[in-house]
Amino acid sequence: KLLAAEGAHVICLDRPGDEDPASAVAREVGGTLLAVDITDEDAGQQIIDCVAQLGGTLDILVHNAGITRDKTLAKMKPQWWDQAIAVNLGGVVAIDRALLDAGTFADDARLIMLSSVAGLAGNFGQTNYSAAKAGLVGYVQALAKAVADKGIVVNAVAPGFIETRLTAAIPPINRPTSPLTFTSFAIFHTTERHMSDLLVDLNTKPWFRSAVKTLGLPQIGRASCRER
Repeated sequence: KLLAAEGAHVICLDRPGDEDPASAVAREVGGTLLAVDITDEDAGQQIIDCVAQLGGTLDILVHNAGITRDKTLAKMKPQWWDQAIAVNLGGVVAIDRALLDAGTFADDARLIMLSSVAGLAGNFGQTNYSAAKAGLVGYVQALAKAVADKGIVVNAVAPGFIETRLTAAIPPINRPTSPLTFTSFAIFHTTERHMSDLLVDLNTKPWFRSAVKTLGLPQIGRASCRER
């Protein structure tokens, strides 16, 4: 909604059969719904076709699809590991590759990857999820350098829990962060000139602030920002 308020035509993407909330948002902001499973082989091409039908290039891409398949590593079935990696990391890489090869991104496009505090500090029972989110951080480091000559900016945001359907069952004592916190950073990263290859940690938990202090990361308000 905030991106639309800034003048963007927003393509709301969600998997087929589960796209009702995305459809409602698309109607509200005058955007476009695209029902795609990001792990499908032709997911990238479907996005390319959608952007082409709208008659433009892609200025902003926010990768925020995610799933959890939580189990300790000893009890984790191979398919649970594969599903978490495929959605949280593999789909991101495959879609970016397709869009870059097709020239769908604008020359000054902004790419934002939704990583997680679990990818920085780990989380019990989430080895697969943590590995995927840590992989996104490394991926941003590599991709930012590869597309810098095109003026494309690539960054990652690492929040704690965000209020979504995925975290709806979390007890109030561990109440997630408002999506507005993440969206506000997304707006900044897509509308301001700034460095590429940044990792912004959005987490206000005391234990994480202590870890940030121990690691010697500079503080920016209630977040930390590591420039590589």
